[in-house]
Amino acid sequence: MIIQVTENELHEHMAAFDGVCLNCGEWTCGGVEPDAEGYDCEICEHAEVVGAELAILLDAVKTEVA
Repeated sequence: MIIQVTENELHEHMAAFDGVCLNCGEWTCGGVEPDAEGYDCEICEHAEVVGAELAILLDAVKTEVA
């Protein structure tokens, strides 16, 4: 799954230490280290939340092209 976000949204998620679930694509609300992996998702309950920076390195998050 590739999650599309704007550059502004991505910077906001990174500044807030949000993570993203690689299973359902939902963002968490803070408390996720940039290189974290295996956190529990509050939405789908899978342990597939990773830090925003790691998600970028995994090519799971892409910024939308204007």
